Amino acid sequence: MTSELDRLKNVYKERENINSKYNPVLPENYYLINSREKVFIRSLYNNFGTDFSNLKVLDLGFGSGIDIFTLIKSGFKIENISGLEVIEERFNKMQSSIPNLNLKLSSGFNIPFESENFDLIIQSTVFSSILNSDSRKQLANEMIRALRPQGKIFFYDLKYNNPWNKNVIKIDKKEILRLFGKNFKSYSVTFNPVVVRKIAKYSIILCEILEKFPLFCSHFYTIIKK
Repeated sequence: MTSELDRLKNVYKERENINSKYNPVLPENYYLINSREKVFIRSLYNNFGTDFSNLKVLDLGFGSGIDIFTLIKSGFKIENISGLEVIEERFNKMQSSIPNLNLKLSSGFNIPFESENFDLIIQSTVFSSILNSDSRKQLANEMIRALRPQGKIFFYDLKYNNPWNKNVIKIDKKEILRLFGKNFKSYSVTFNPVVVRKIAKYSIILCEILEKFPLFCSHFYTIIKK
């Protein structure tokens, strides 16, 4: 378990290079971030309505805090937002940015929160970065444990393997079924980032049009019910 966690930390740290292809100021990444945010906000509305003031949420692997800021903008109370992260630098940066958040630094594939504590747990491309199947199952079990009855998981991840990146693995419907059981529904989202990085600098509109076709989408956005 420890070796898999160390590998995961090293992969994430490699992406921190500001000159890398993951730089959020690049037009292709700006488009991808905003595209996913639209899906996230729509999912919040479809599953919880418009009043989020009493909902407790956990962001599993909050990274740079993109989803946390979306939660705050959408009306979640800061004291009801918790976050878990494995990279200490990300943890420290987010904690200094919003001190009142309930953030914890993870030391494994466990969730150090009480059982049945959250109405919503969100994760974005965490599971596809965990190559060890037992570790993915352990983390999935922890998510279910920490979720309240009738709670939901918003699960965003790769539906195909990436032949250019051996540090990720697809999380298709078969794998979601293994991890969480059959009470879920998946939607094809996100225009393939490989193609987006080719054309976004020339036409955002073309990206938006092609993203409407599931065949061109590279990720699943899955709603999992407890």
